[in-house]
Amino acid sequence: MSKRIVIGLEKSNYTQVALKIAVRRAKQLGSVLVGVAVVDVEDIKDSVGGAPAGAIHFAEKAIEKNLTLAEERAQELIRDFESLCKQNGISYESYIKVGNPAEEIIEEGLTADLIIVGIKTHFHLEHPEVVGDTLKELLKASVCPVMAVTEEEKLPDTVLIAYDGSVQASNAIREYVHISMNLPFAKKAVLLNVNDNIEEGMEALKKVEDYLKLYSIETTKLVKSGKPAKVIHEVAKEIGNPLVLIGAYGHSGLTELFFGSTAKEIIEDGNFPIFVYH
Repeated sequence: MSKRIVIGLEKSNYTQVALKIAVRRAKQLGSVLVGVAVVDVEDIKDSVGGAPAGAIHFAEKAIEKNLTLAEERAQELIRDFESLCKQNGISYESYIKVGNPAEEIIEEGLTADLIIVGIKTHFHLEHPEVVGDTLKELLKASVCPVMAVTEEEKLPDTVLIAYDGSVQASNAIREYVHISMNLPFAKKAVLLNVNDNIEEGMEALKKVEDYLKLYSIETTKLVKSGKPAKVIHEVAKEIGNPLVLIGAYGHSGLTELFFGSTAKEIIEDGNFPIFVYH
């Protein structure tokens, strides 16, 4: 069950989809939605940059102006969030925080069941088109499960579970099952193990299959060889519309998935929603 869901608020299509998914979950599960809008003072200061002695006054004025704009934007985001929750009869909490977006969202996640954000985050005031590193920081901390959504509002058809036998991957599976057991698309899963030894991979997946059967989740098992990130990406494309589930840190190959060069490709493409925990 997801009784407390945190959403990082910013102006992008990704956040709009995150809100729609969160509202849908809240209605189904009776959840409290927690909207967090952040005024990133350091980012605003950095956007102005250093100034020569004679221009310090103008730099300070620029910072003051941008801080005012950021505060106004945060207030607007909170108003829209509260209005959405009221319209849908959903319990909510709303906060305007001053600090680093990832750190402030993580703080609320300490007492939450789930964090929902866009797979591409746009918290920069001066350059809203720039994709920030908020998601990466959330995945590193992983105080609670993180669901990162795409611009597509359509619910996944199935779940692609990348399982490497690690504690982190096992934790992610358990969290997902407990959070999503009442959601219709959660009843099907493709289990993937990236392994040169097919027999060994199938043996690892059999244990996961038996566990998921206890929750009436129908599974298909796949063992493929290759670079984990590339294989996961290819299988996700073959499935068409999956939610990709993985532990934030696993064996070396899967650690690379989220924090190496291939990982960036998956996240930057923004083609598949992901569910991560460690």
